Amino acid sequence: MSQKFNTAERAALKKFRVCISDLIKTFDEYDAHDKNLIRWLRARDLNVRKAEFMIRESLKQKEIDNVAELKHLPLSEFLLEKLPFSPCGHDKEGTIICVIPCGKWDLKSLLQQGYKDEMLRYLCQFFEKYFHYMKLNNSVEDFKTGAIILLDLEDFSVYDIMSNQVFSFLIELLKGYEEHYPEVMKATYIVNVPKVFEILFSMVKPFIPTGTLSKVQIHGGSSDHWRKALLEKIDYRDLPSQYGGSNSAHPFYSNRFGLTWPGRAKIFPPEDFITEAVPPREKITKSFELLAGDRISWNFKTDCYDIGFEFLFNGVRMFPYARADAHVCVQDGLYDVMENGTYVLVFDNTYSKYRSKILHYIIVVENSG
Repeated sequence: MSQKFNTAERAALKKFRVCISDLIKTFDEYDAHDKNLIRWLRARDLNVRKAEFMIRESLKQKEIDNVAELKHLPLSEFLLEKLPFSPCGHDKEGTIICVIPCGKWDLKSLLQQGYKDEMLRYLCQFFEKYFHYMKLNNSVEDFKTGAIILLDLEDFSVYDIMSNQVFSFLIELLKGYEEHYPEVMKATYIVNVPKVFEILFSMVKPFIPTGTLSKVQIHGGSSDHWRKALLEKIDYRDLPSQYGGSNSAHPFYSNRFGLTWPGRAKIFPPEDFITEAVPPREKITKSFELLAGDRISWNFKTDCYDIGFEFLFNGVRMFPYARADAHVCVQDGLYDVMENGTYVLVFDNTYSKYRSKILHYIIVVENSG
């Protein structure tokens, strides 16, 4: 969303402030800022009367639903497992990015089990936590109101999504989003898009404002294509490995993170790396017996071509599997151990039929004792 105001917008803002002066008295500095108030006007094509009605109705409904408390409450552990998401970094202008692997969300099953109201509240809580975090990390000199969403449609099922129950839920969700969080989307990147997605999107488009549609980029086909598109706007350090970045230890959101996020491994000197060849159809594993309080961090790169990577705890995958572009940028990862057990780093070349990969890596363990 543009942070610059034209003449018409400045005039509308002046009138808008007068019309909602009673509300502004109750706002904090962030909510009362012109760069935040302009969202409501732009959502109603600078019609001051309609924008006033919109913001008053939104605040009224949020008060009825007691939305203000949501930013301080933990998210449902059950829904975090079923509907995961990952705040992952910032774009090159400092806007927060959130990865949503919605292709793996089983909305149909949850709706059939009667979780509709809980899901709507969960997603509302997600937005409230996002804006609370954004407020805490804003300044007058660097004021941000936008969001970047990366929607991953891997494992997307058009048959589930096109059920009447799911379609109605999505429309209700879109309607609520536009009513309460207008003009906050800076960009949405949709990746791993199957061809059948076009059917669903054509059905949903009439319910999405034109301004929002203009910010959506849909990327199907080769991952090389959409990874390149992402890296035009986002530095590789701010993307998980599976999206062309360098963060190979990128977890889904957890209540224990609060308003912080796990630390990143440093980039170690290249001369400290160990070199091994990973033959085609094979993998290399590095296993460690670690205790709670230990820290393990790693870097790895390849001379040519990507390589698969995963990190296991007692045989269970801790982060999403990644075909990492380790030949493009050094991959890094860090994990603070919370439970005693066996931790394994896997460098996977089983998907290559004929090509060996030259791997360079360093793994550092810091013991708690």
